[in-house]
Amino acid sequence: MWLSKQFNLEDYITVKQRKQMFYRDYPTGVIIPKIISDINKANEYVVIEASVWKERAYYQTGFPPDGKGMSLSRAGGSMADKFAWVENCEESAIGRALDNMGYAVDGKCSREEMEKVQYMSSVTQNKQEVHPKVEPGKPAPQKAQQQQQAQKQQPETPALTERPENKAPQETTQNAPLIKDGQKQGITKSLAFLASKGGPKMTVDEFLAERMGINKPLDQLTASEAVQSMKKLNELLGQLS
Repeated sequence: MWLSKQFNLEDYITVKQRKQMFYRDYPTGVIIPKIISDINKANEYVVIEASVWKERAYYQTGFPPDGKGMSLSRAGGSMADKFAWVENCEESAIGRALDNMGYAVDGKCSREEMEKVQYMSSVTQNKQEVHPKVEPGKPAPQKAQQQQQAQKQQPETPALTERPENKAPQETTQNAPLIKDGQKQGITKSLAFLASKGGPKMTVDEFLAERMGINKPLDQLTASEAVQSMKKLNELLGQLS
């Protein structure tokens, strides 16, 4: 990747090296990391704040820290963040705190921080390649191509004749899907359940003819007619309750 040429990670010291420098100067120093983000979101991301005291006595007596730093890591990110984002976030936060105290080489960031910068830069670049920038008012090239293909594949539709208002077009088995097996069983079982609860005892054909105005066998119903029949059965069951 081009970013590996721009950021040579060997030029940056690790947080571990910074900690070694700190404890060399302050053997009784204290470093305390703390999660400050929602712990319930730790499987998605984590934010950690690290505080550093040069002397343990300062920490124990409640003195303000000599240095503080924060870091954010997302689950499944790059390198250490892929499987150990909490641990890596802790290390990065400590690195920021030590950096704020002056533990850096030539003012550079830590290697862990640069790994995150490199990863986020590559993610941004990939997003730009997948979603190229387009001028306002113009569709994206891929979307425009898809629209053209859809227009070519879409058959011309004849003009619709006017119908009286509130009059739905009639469905036939030629242009509508037929009843499904589950719908057949639902109507049959609902009729039996209706009769067991004290409702009218009817065969399926009687129910269709008398209550639905449909004069055809159950197998020849359309899926829409089956739905309407189930609604009617639910209404009848509701009247019994």
